[in-house]
Amino acid sequence: MREKNKPIFYSSFIQNHFCRNWDNDRWIKELKMLKDVGINEVILQTVADTKEKFTVYPSGIDGYNHQGRDVVLILLKTAEYLDMKVRIGLGFNNEWWRVNALSKSWLIKEAEANKLLVQELSQRYGRFTALKGWYIPHEFYQIMALTKFQQKNLNLFFKDISSHIKEINSGDIMISPFFYEKLFLINSFRYWTNILKNVLNDSSIDILALQDSVGAGFVRLNKLKDLFQATKAAADELKVKLYADTETFEKSGKGFIPADIERIKKQMLIESQFVEKFVAFSINHYQNKHEDKGDQEYENYKIYYNEIIK
Repeated sequence: MREKNKPIFYSSFIQNHFCRNWDNDRWIKELKMLKDVGINEVILQTVADTKEKFTVYPSGIDGYNHQGRDVVLILLKTAEYLDMKVRIGLGFNNEWWRVNALSKSWLIKEAEANKLLVQELSQRYGRFTALKGWYIPHEFYQIMALTKFQQKNLNLFFKDISSHIKEINSGDIMISPFFYEKLFLINSFRYWTNILKNVLNDSSIDILALQDSVGAGFVRLNKLKDLFQATKAAADELKVKLYADTETFEKSGKGFIPADIERIKKQMLIESQFVEKFVAFSINHYQNKHEDKGDQEYENYKIYYNEIIK
């Protein structure tokens, strides 16, 4: 197996509600925890709510509010100290799940809000060598891109944001769509390939990190090979890197809980046939030794990691 796609995590997502109040010491503990299992990149999923006008750093953009710590600054300083990378996720508006590609005007407005964020973030934090990339947090799946009209709107949306990033920053750009197997009857895997090609054509996106959706229950393990094969066909034609955004949780009656390491290993083994790297969603949230119910799952992953890198 090639070194670059060994079934181990390279990166992990973290959501800002989880880490919003962490101080320097907690960030150091958190990043050291990741580094001990070979994870060298943290993806801060979002830095702003573009509907509620809230940021996790002191924004000067008109109308935005911020309280508490500068999460972006503390994370970048800590990552630089530990020689790790940070990928900054942009702003997100929860109306995405309702409006999205059906309204070109809404997409234009959302893109403009994110372009302002990119501009400000680059000016404030571009000096940090730890800032290596960007994440556009607008996830899409089949139902959002059924028609040519929707696909064209999404394509223009991603082009608008990504081209602006490329104009002012050298970092690469990641997105993370997902597939919903229950819609399979109206969207074959072949059609999924076409959706991806049409949405991402000439969009300046560098990394397609496909959510495997196993934890959420959207995709069964026995369909992962077909799904990643179809996604790789699109990634190859688009000439973008394909990563696996591997879900490390599962659903329970009490919400999401850490997944069993044996299931995670099965996911990664299948995905390793097609992807260059693995992103976890999320070691920080579900296999975190500093959190209740995460310490044993972290140790289980660490044992697995040490076995793989021998």
